[in-house]
Amino acid sequence: MKTSMCPIKFCTVVLFSVISLPAFSQVTGNVGIGTTTPQAKLEVKNAGYSAIKIRSNNYTDTTRLILSNRNNSEAGTDFILSSNQETGLNISSSSDLVFNNTPSIMLLSPTGNIGIGNPTPSNRLDVNGNINVTGLLKINSNSGIAGQVLVSNGAAPATWQNSALSNNTRFSTTLTDVGEGTGNMPFVTRYNLNPANVTIGTNSITINHAGLYHFEGHIGANVVYASTPSSPPNYALWLYIAPASYELRTYDNITSQGFGFYRDNLNFSIDVYISASQILTLTYSLTTGGTSPGYLSGGWFTGYLISD
Repeated sequence: MKTSMCPIKFCTVVLFSVISLPAFSQVTGNVGIGTTTPQAKLEVKNAGYSAIKIRSNNYTDTTRLILSNRNNSEAGTDFILSSNQETGLNISSSSDLVFNNTPSIMLLSPTGNIGIGNPTPSNRLDVNGNINVTGLLKINSNSGIAGQVLVSNGAAPATWQNSALSNNTRFSTTLTDVGEGTGNMPFVTRYNLNPANVTIGTNSITINHAGLYHFEGHIGANVVYASTPSSPPNYALWLYIAPASYELRTYDNITSQGFGFYRDNLNFSIDVYISASQILTLTYSLTTGGTSPGYLSGGWFTGYLISD
């Protein structure tokens, strides 16, 4: 037997590189990359960093990962994770089942905004549809207290505030008649739901709880003359909360009804922030000319706490 030797200059050197091929399990039919015991149909394992990349040819293309639950007749639902060109990450579903035939869309835009049912979110979370919260609703980590409502502050963040209808700091009084001169209207209590916060006196009301209050009321003026006076009667009214004075009417003339009879009605409302404890009065000044009876007739005055 002859052995022929190849001269070095005529020999071809073949180098083999070792490549890692997928491992296939004959028992489960699973394929593993980086593992010889794959636990799923495809399992990728790598120490430190593992990645699966689905790539298109251009940034104007769309790539998709479809998770499909369908039977042999192709009836069922697809759950789709897609990168639509450069618009962001989309999560949606496509189904032909009667009870699941409405696609649900979630976007994760390049700006970091998330849209649910909205393909172009303009806020960090933009939801087109209803929101159901089973836990706490917090604003700046604050869930408020029982009975409070969420109030918009325009461009500033919303805040929790007391609802006027959820608190019992409410009162109502009747105003009795007063004659010519200057003084404080007398109060007769109709109801006072929280005597600890509001104390109603004969000619004054003490507010013991700080907050924003709404006040409103009605007063009538009646003056009768035997003959037409040289100048009409007039009166003024102030809501006085020391040291502030809120003008409700400024020495306006009382309207003539003819035949020497003058009558006028005043309806007022005002919102005032009160620091507890403060005393308020309705201070009046009535001028009739002194030749005949005139008075500020019965009315009413009410108030309630809007918010702390």
